[in-house]
Amino acid sequence: MLLASDDQFSTGLFSSLGYCMSPAEAEFLQTNQTFAAMAAGSIGGQDMTSDFYNLSTFTDPLPTNQDPFGNQCRDLTAVATALAQPGSGYDVFVSKVTQGGLLLNVEAHANRYLLAHERFYCTGSPRGACSSSFPGPGRIDNVGRPVFLMVWGCHANQFADGPILAEGSTDSSDAIGEQWLLLNNRGSIGSMGSSAYEFLDTNSSFNLAVAEAFFTRPPAPVPPSSPRQVRWFLGEVFARSQITNGLSSDPRQAVMNRTISLLADPMLRMDALPPRIFDVRLNGTTIPDGGLLVSDSPTDSVGVVAMMRDEVAIRSVAMLEQDLTGAPPVPIDSTLYTVAFIDSSRQATLTAKIRPRVGNYDVQIRATDLNGRPQIFTLQVRTPVRYFANGVEIINDVFVVSNARVRADVTTPIPVTADSLQLFLDGVSIPVSKTGSGRHWSLEGLPGFGPGTHTLQIAVGGHTDGFQLVTFQVSAQFTMRGVAVVSPKVQGAGCGGSIFQYELSAPADKVELLLMTVAGRRVSSIRISGSPGLNVYCWDGRDSEGHDTAIGLYLFRLRATDVTGRTVTQDGRMIRTR
Repeated sequence: MLLASDDQFSTGLFSSLGYCMSPAEAEFLQTNQTFAAMAAGSIGGQDMTSDFYNLSTFTDPLPTNQDPFGNQCRDLTAVATALAQPGSGYDVFVSKVTQGGLLLNVEAHANRYLLAHERFYCTGSPRGACSSSFPGPGRIDNVGRPVFLMVWGCHANQFADGPILAEGSTDSSDAIGEQWLLLNNRGSIGSMGSSAYEFLDTNSSFNLAVAEAFFTRPPAPVPPSSPRQVRWFLGEVFARSQITNGLSSDPRQAVMNRTISLLADPMLRMDALPPRIFDVRLNGTTIPDGGLLVSDSPTDSVGVVAMMRDEVAIRSVAMLEQDLTGAPPVPIDSTLYTVAFIDSSRQATLTAKIRPRVGNYDVQIRATDLNGRPQIFTLQVRTPVRYFANGVEIINDVFVVSNARVRADVTTPIPVTADSLQLFLDGVSIPVSKTGSGRHWSLEGLPGFGPGTHTLQIAVGGHTDGFQLVTFQVSAQFTMRGVAVVSPKVQGAGCGGSIFQYELSAPADKVELLLMTVAGRRVSSIRISGSPGLNVYCWDGRDSEGHDTAIGLYLFRLRATDVTGRTVTQDGRMIRTR
């Protein structure tokens, strides 16, 4: 919410004379600060961000002078000129309004044409109070982000006049509240303001009664057999604030129930945000959204406590299980958890005891507000597996030599026993040695492979469903493939030249990289590694004499030879960059 405050200098509405300091007007800022504090101190408002626009930020640095009575005064025209400078007070107000928000609360002098004598919002009037240099309706650009506008000053919601006897005319100008409400897809969804003259202190009291109706004691109907839940209908919020205002011992306060009006659909429902699941603990330790749900106990469940809140009310809280295929989530047995609502259902606490199983899925805590908007907090249950051949991690579909020793490293969300683990090659369990304990295990074997495509997959308790599978290739031929030259800007730092990538189906006795200019002049010839599978080499961009080569197009030849003398060659082009 944006809380806008007039400064402490004021004058007659259409005169630059007597524009002087009025200490009582410190109440403008004080009221907005109290409004923000009331929100922050409540369940309904503590997640809201209070942004302040204080006119004094821009006017306090301006020079003052003393009038004959010793008051500190300024020249109003000079102040308006300073506020109109690019990036100064007028621009900042417009910018903050453009960002949108739930509420715009204005504590200021006002009339139907302007906010504050300094005119940080102003529209035309028969008396010429405004000019094109002042922000008006045309600069209110919160498209798609309208606010609920409240102006605590005189006449902001004043309707058209009857005949003005002294002038023999009428004034049918739309007041500020009407202007904002009638802006297309911007401005306000509703406007609260006065149709008459008001006082600083009574305005402040009524304003804080509205804050109480929104945050401290919002309307809370109790449908039969339903938990007590609050709601924000504009008409109900306005009516509750009028009741509080009318109960004041100050008779002037009750008069305001006849002057403060609401221009809006009274059944319009306001809802700032979906529920916030702000604190989730596993066995007493706070965990972030997306954190892991694990247990190191052989048998115990994990204690889950989740606290959530909403500015209006939480309608329901549930736990669900979501697999990673995108299928609809499945509700978890509701007897495994309880939900307690407090503060008219604006806060809820879920308490559960749950034991994850081995697999890959999410446990969701889902809170839904009165308007059906959900918020989901996710606890991840994962069983990650990494596969290796001769100690090198297998990247999907790479070459592996036929006599490689394979290994699977698995981490389970709960402790498992060695006899529950298996390693499958092409769908068939193979003999392996098992090392580890609890949640961390390694399975290693030397099965031997024939040429072709093969798969490795872990199984726990005889099940492979949902566990990561890796595919690799075995070739009877000596083959090189996947040759690519990658810019270090793409691959990452640590290489000043170019990165060569290539795959070999078997170990190479030697690999030579020949670099040439497009004219055929040799730049460099380099011996590099030739391991089976993926190889990566960083050429530093220097020629055979150690000189840095120029940017441009080069030719390369990559030749690999195995221990039997079989040779494979790949030619290509590359662009040298920096």
